[in-house]
Amino acid sequence: MKICTVCNNTQAGGNFCGKCGGPLETEVAATANPETPNSFTPPNHANIQQPSPSTEVTVQSNEQLDQLKEHSKAYFTYFVQQLKSPSTNAHEVANQKNHLTSLIVYMVLTAISVYSLLNSTIGASAFSIATPSFIQILLYSIIFLAILIGVSLVSIYVTSKLFSDTLTFKNILSKIGSYFALPITLSAVGILLSILGSNLIASFSVYIGICLAVGLIPLYVMIKQLQIKTKGIDGFYAFIFYLIVTAIIGAIIGVFIMDSTIGDMLDYI
Repeated sequence: MKICTVCNNTQAGGNFCGKCGGPLETEVAATANPETPNSFTPPNHANIQQPSPSTEVTVQSNEQLDQLKEHSKAYFTYFVQQLKSPSTNAHEVANQKNHLTSLIVYMVLTAISVYSLLNSTIGASAFSIATPSFIQILLYSIIFLAILIGVSLVSIYVTSKLFSDTLTFKNILSKIGSYFALPITLSAVGILLSILGSNLIASFSVYIGICLAVGLIPLYVMIKQLQIKTKGIDGFYAFIFYLIVTAIIGAIIGVFIMDSTIGDMLDYI
């Protein structure tokens, strides 16, 4: 259809209006175009592939594995630094997590070294029949080491509260754990030597590590703390007080241990 530009008359064909003679032009039909850019077509959710539960679990596992690798790498770097220079990062708050991790790693490695020494000394066949299982020895050893470290922990806390700046238990554990790179190394060497059959040297290595962990390192931490500040009493007497508290608490716990299942285990060893 065409429409006249003068009188708006519509007719089927021709170039001029049959009514007034004005020129005609083609009428544009205003039809809706569904393909216009402004139109919105809702997505078909049925065609979108949703991730399966197994895929989500795999992704989470990979992320956790990557995080574990990163933490392990960071701890290894920290461990090497502490082994070279134990006092460098001893008081840094940012490394508290690594300090506490060192305590756990040491107790686990020492427990494994004890089992390995017993297994290598007694013999695998007789050892499996006459002694507790690996899990029992691991548990007993960790509890025993935790108790010994706990004695020093309480002694340092009491002494610092009375004669120096008060420390929290977490701070004390962090300070002690910062020096555990050497005991960890000695326990690892003990495991390796026991596997190779050098039981005497392995036992000596583990023994030195235990002496450092439960004796000399807490003693050193206490001395360093008393050098910072003492409250109205000479640091020497505060140190003597620490030794007395350690001896008393150690004796009380020692009696308890000897009457417990751990005591039976130690008697057998």
